[in-house]
Amino acid sequence: MRPRNELRKYGKKERPEYKDGAEFFTIKMYHSGQWNEYMTKYSGGKIDYFDFCSIDKLSIIEITHMHAECGDDKGGLVKNWYKKPFVTMKNGLSSMSTDKDVMKMTELLNIKVGYMEVFVTVEKYVRIYG
Repeated sequence: MRPRNELRKYGKKERPEYKDGAEFFTIKMYHSGQWNEYMTKYSGGKIDYFDFCSIDKLSIIEITHMHAECGDDKGGLVKNWYKKPFVTMKNGLSSMSTDKDVMKMTELLNIKVGYMEVFVTVEKYVRIYG
């Protein structure tokens, strides 16, 4: 995870300058927030960056570890989504819960952009007494 004092290190590009043909990209992870009713706006959260993610080796376990590294692992049902590049939030969100979903995300990666936006929510467990 990129240190807090370096969040804006790369300016508008939001990522390191990866060499042409590089097998790496950056994950821009939104966490500690919630979706609105229509899942068109994510609010109340934080953003962290994970640089040099391997296009070929990234897995859902690594995504889970990244989220835990953000300090937002308080228990509950964790849900992940990614936003397709150049598509609106309304039309571009896809859920991500398996390695196959992660592979789909990396296939959509636009090297010119060099990063993917990942959104994480944690739904608290509800106890039912009866």
